[in-house]
Order: sequence, then C-alpha cells, then structure tokens
Amino acid sequence: MAKGYTAWCAPAPSGQAQVLYLQDVQYRCTLCGFEEGLRYFATQPLHTRTLSAIERTWDNVWDTPPGECSQCGTPLSSGALRRLCLTFFLPHGRGALRAEGVEGNPFWSLAPYELPDAQVLPTWERAPAATPLATPLSGEAIRSLLGRPWNPKETWRSESLALREGALDLSEGLWAVHAARALAPEEVIDRLGLSVPWQRQLVVAPLVEEGCPRDGLYGAPSRWMQGITPPPFVYGVASPARVLRALEEELVRLGLPLRALPLPDGSLALLWGEDGDPAASPSISPREVAAEAASTLLHPGDALRVELDRLLLCAAFRHEAEASS
Repeated sequence: MAKGYTAWCAPAPSGQAQVLYLQDVQYRCTLCGFEEGLRYFATQPLHTRTLSAIERTWDNVWDTPPGECSQCGTPLSSGALRRLCLTFFLPHGRGALRAEGVEGNPFWSLAPYELPDAQVLPTWERAPAATPLATPLSGEAIRSLLGRPWNPKETWRSESLALREGALDLSEGLWAVHAARALAPEEVIDRLGLSVPWQRQLVVAPLVEEGCPRDGLYGAPSRWMQGITPPPFVYGVASPARVLRALEEELVRLGLPLRALPLPDGSLALLWGEDGDPAASPSISPREVAAEAASTLLHPGDALRVELDRLLLCAAFRHEAEASS
C-alpha cells in the first residue's frame, strides 16, 4: 500500500463493510503513577453505524480497561483512564464527529470541513472550527452542517412513517420511493420528478415487496428495518453519476498516481502511473457501485470508498505476493 494511504473502509474478514475510527486515551497507572497517551485504530460496521450506536461507543470504550502499563506492566483497570477522545470520519467527504471528555463525561462536536486523517492528534481543547452538539445526537442537525446525512438509513427510518407513498430525497444521488403497488424501474424514476435527461440514468433496487423487507447479508433492508412497518413497496434509487464524481474526488484527495481509464463496458480501469496496463489493473463500475448504494441505502460516495479501498487492498496484496515469489 502506498505511503500515506489509509484504508478507512477495509472489509472485515467476513466481507462485511466496516470503517475505521480513532480512539485516543490517556491513562495514569494506579500502581506506579506513570502517565501515557495511546492511540488505537478501531472499526465499526458501516451499515449499522448510526448516531445512537456511536454514542454507545463512548460508554463501551470508557468502561474498557486500556491494557497494561507500559512502564511496570500492571494490568490497568477502567479507573486508570483519565481522558478519552473518539473521532469518527465519513468514508467519503468532509466531516469529523468527535467526543472528548474527562472522567467519563463527553463533549460532542462536529468539524464539518475536516477530512479523514489518521495522523491528526487530539488537542484536548474545544476546536474553534467545530460546532458543539447536544445529546442525543440529532441527525437533522448533523445533516444541516454537513450537507448530507451521517447514515441515510437512519434518515429513512425517521421519515418513512410519515410518507406512505412518494419519494424521499435522502442525499445527493440517493432516493427512496414508496408505493402502494409494484412499480417498473421507469415508473420509480418518474416519481422522482427529474426533468434533465442525464439525471434519469439511475439504478433502481427493490427494498420492500408486499410489505416484506428484502433479506440478505450485511446492509440488507431486513437488518435495518426491524421494529417498523414499511410501506407495501419501497425502492432505493442511486445515481452512477454521483458515484463517478465521488471517484474523481477520492483520486484527487488520495494524492496517489492513479488515473481512471474508461472501458468499453462502462467501467473504469484504475491505472497506476502513466504506464499502467488496463488488462492488469483493477476496474470499478459506477453502475454496480450505485446498485450497492440503492440496495442498502448507502451514500453513493461511501459505497464508492468501500469499493475503492477493497480494490486497492487487493492490488497491494497481489503486488506483495508477486514480489515475494
């Protein structure tokens, strides 16, 4: 993997999409009095990373012993923890949700213009560019600051009961359409009311049919529609154009010598450097990524970053295997 690259959405061994977050702790050994700061890179399942789940993370981490004292080797109790900072980034785009606290009392804030950075360190002070947040964390407040929801599934759950038929604009390039009967893909897109022809090049995925959420693995509707009664038919709609723009933004942000070459089938080969071979390079399909976003109500940019990290990690492992053989 290239120096300076952090795979924020590296998949779990099971294949489940997950995302990194930062745990910064400061402890004082109760035996020898030694004080130290530690950083841990932890992960959370991406599809179920709701704001309420993030708030519970604080309590879970604070109550977990931070390991052993690096000076005397004494196992540390949770009482040794003095300060804690948790930092959560969006997979794609700007925005850092942060909780900092002493003695278990967190102060939550959102830095809407901060990009994911594995090297950023906590200041243990309230950053002037961050907006304080009240608890419980409000999805509406965070969306107004970021211009996108933290988790579109959470937005759908909060707004779906008030709309039995019609369209929900969940995020840029992502919609949910509710209907009383089954609809063809063209009918679903018609209900979005988009007038520009290129905007209609969308991917439609059924989420609920005859009142039954679609079952499946991670991100399937049956896993995040529990506890509510959905409309008879629900469709997810996502934009491949938004995926393509997210790819362009990520390639610029990563600063790697990568370029995207269009292929005849509509996918894009990710070439490393000027001499990259399309036949030997990983490829990414905006329509397939959009289909994943539509079928799981995942932000199209987040779905792109998940696929991009998977491809780059696979390419890195393959390169290491070839170099060692």
